Amino acid sequence: MGGNDTVRILCCSDLHGRADLAREAAADERVDLIFVLGDAEGYWDSEIPVYAVPGNHEDWQQVDDILTGRRTFRGLTLIPSGTVARIPELDATAGALGGVWAERPRKRGHFRKAEVARLKEAGHVDVLLTHESPRPLWRGCSTITHLVASLSPSLSLSGHVHSPQIMRYEATDTWLVNTPPITEGHAVVTWVEGLVSKVELKVR
Repeated sequence: MGGNDTVRILCCSDLHGRADLAREAAADERVDLIFVLGDAEGYWDSEIPVYAVPGNHEDWQQVDDILTGRRTFRGLTLIPSGTVARIPELDATAGALGGVWAERPRKRGHFRKAEVARLKEAGHVDVLLTHESPRPLWRGCSTITHLVASLSPSLSLSGHVHSPQIMRYEATDTWLVNTPPITEGHAVVTWVEGLVSKVELKVR
C-alpha cells in the first residue's frame, strides 16, 4: 500500500475489552488499516496495521508497557497523546490526543495543555485521532475544535460519547467522524490518493 492506492480504514472506539468485535469488523469490511480511538481496555496482535490513541478508560499498566517497549503486539502502534506519527499506509501524518478534557486534570485519561500545545506546533496533520470529539459534534470539546482549526486535518476521528455522528466542518474542510462503541457499530473511511473519498457509518 502507498499514498496513491485506495485504502479502506476501520475506525472504532470504546471496545471496552471487545477486541473480538474489532477483529470481526475488520474481516467483514476487508479493511487495510484500523484506527482505535480510545477505551480499548486491551490490545491484540493483528495481521493488518492498527494505530491507537488511549482513551479515559484503559488497562494503564498495559499502556505503559507498550509505550516503554516492555510489551509489543504485532501490527500495533500506540501513539502517545500530544504527538504526531507517520502513517505510511496512507502516506500521511496523524496527530493524537488521548483522554478527555478536565478543568483540573488529575488522573490518567485526562489530557494536558502541554499535549495540546505540542500538537499545535506541528502546524498541520492529515488525520487527527482523539478520544473526545470536537464541536460542533454532540457533546464536543472546544479545545479539540481549536485543534482542528489549527491543524486543518482532512479527517478528524473520535469516540467517547457513544453517539455515531458524521459531518463536514466547513471552516477547515474536515470530515468529523464520531464512532459508536464497537458493540453498536463502527465507521469505514475510504482514502484515495491522500484524500478522504468516502465515509460510512455502520450502526447495528
